[in-house]
Amino acid sequence: MSVQALLFQAVLVVAGLLSVGVATYAWRNRERRGAKLLVGVLVSVFFWILMAGVASVFSGTPVAKSAARLWYVGVTGSVLCLFLLALRYTGREEYISRRSVALLLIEPVFINVAAWVPPMKESFMAFGAPDPATFIGYATTMGPLFHAHTAYSYALLTASAIMLVSFAFRSEALYQRQVVAILVAVFAPWIGNALYLFGPITVDLTPVSFAVTGLALWWAIFSEDFLEIVPVARSTVVDNVGAGVFVLDREDKLVDINPAGREMLGLEGTDVIGKRAQTLLASHPAVRDRFENVDDMEAERETEVSFGASTYQVEISPLYDQRDTFIGRLFLVHDVTDQKRRQRELERQNDQLEQFANVVSHDLRNPLNVASAKLELGLVKDEREHFEDVQDAHERMSRIIEDVLTLAREGQGVDERTRVRLRSLARRAWDNVETTDAELRVTGDREFEADEQRLLRVFENLFRNALEHGRDDATVTVGPTEEGFYVADDGQGIPDEHGNEVFEDGFTTNEDGTGFGLSIVQNIVEAHGWEISVTDSESRGARFEVTGIAPLVDQASAS
Repeated sequence: MSVQALLFQAVLVVAGLLSVGVATYAWRNRERRGAKLLVGVLVSVFFWILMAGVASVFSGTPVAKSAARLWYVGVTGSVLCLFLLALRYTGREEYISRRSVALLLIEPVFINVAAWVPPMKESFMAFGAPDPATFIGYATTMGPLFHAHTAYSYALLTASAIMLVSFAFRSEALYQRQVVAILVAVFAPWIGNALYLFGPITVDLTPVSFAVTGLALWWAIFSEDFLEIVPVARSTVVDNVGAGVFVLDREDKLVDINPAGREMLGLEGTDVIGKRAQTLLASHPAVRDRFENVDDMEAERETEVSFGASTYQVEISPLYDQRDTFIGRLFLVHDVTDQKRRQRELERQNDQLEQFANVVSHDLRNPLNVASAKLELGLVKDEREHFEDVQDAHERMSRIIEDVLTLAREGQGVDERTRVRLRSLARRAWDNVETTDAELRVTGDREFEADEQRLLRVFENLFRNALEHGRDDATVTVGPTEEGFYVADDGQGIPDEHGNEVFEDGFTTNEDGTGFGLSIVQNIVEAHGWEISVTDSESRGARFEVTGIAPLVDQASAS
């Protein structure tokens, strides 16, 4: 036996031992992600190595021919298991099913049958005259079936490499090192096979190249925690989670982001991996400033950020590798806009309950005490005026109760809205109010969405307020603004000392008023998500301005 044959067999032994060692460890940890597929790869590789060794030992005999045909069980098995492992490792598990595996098994089964059954076996691989230069001991001729099989195997290997490389580019350093090890394990025998098929080398180096494969996988497992920290399937966890996921390295460069995160920052369809966070947040200066103010990078913290109409809760966690070295940060961003809205709604309802308690304990108690005292006097003195006072007190209590119930109903959030026009709504409300000689002027029009009935009450209450504090021939003006509308009058206006009190429950300067009219107005406006403020009108009366009304898409047509 030649020195070259002995060296060839020695390398095969080393490759076989490495394959067995790694396969044994993977089998003992088979409950971990991807471990069983790795075992499948290594068992197939070991069978390939074993048959190559048998062919080398029995070179030039029929046993070598049989071994040469048998090792394609290992060839096809290793390629198939490697492709499935790449799918699982990179989070494409949805493509692994009984149906897909059955389809992938068609080619390996067919090739291994064709390698033995005449006349297909001659179209796959034919043995010629004895040739001591080959480790099989025979000259071989590869047929069209072999070349089709090679093309198919190379296609699966190429797809596996593309998946792994693309995953490495969007992963953090730990996974990148794992991927490098796997790629070395894949490319070593691939290159050895390509040199034999398409290069100047007359001996198939594929089996001995598996020694490099074994070393690469050994390093991946015991140095880079392969199987210990295999990426969780992003398609089922990270990509589909509702929160935004951002992973930054130590230099604040983005190494991973999920679709929800892209949507939050408006980064859909753009290549952002590798860019610094400050660059990505350039269009959101408030968020960027908050991010830059996080001075302690290795501390866990929570913060709240608002931009646009949305509010987000941000959880920041440091990331460490297996050596406890800080490698970056994880930002988990939850959209809490609806939660905040519900919280504000609950606070508003609690305020209404408190308001109701105050009304019952104070505002209703006063007219009730008056009614009781007057009733007692009326019974003793039998004077009509005392009974009239009782009637007035009861009417006041009735108005207070009606206003409190209105306050409770109108303070609830607005869920359903319809398109309304400022001009027509204002005139309808004016017709519902006792106006005597007063005049309504509408200076313009606009269309927007609102709860029509509740907004009608806003105008009615604002009109009543203007008429109660103005002249009988007062002029009330309604008009659109850039962000909403206004209602102004030419009455006596609101004294500066009362400017911030007019919307408070129970505040009134009219002896017959309940003090809830403007409070109801404010509740309805805020239930729509708008704001209301009061200032002086051009005629030194009061001007109430509602802002925050979103324009309609076809606003230009609402003239």
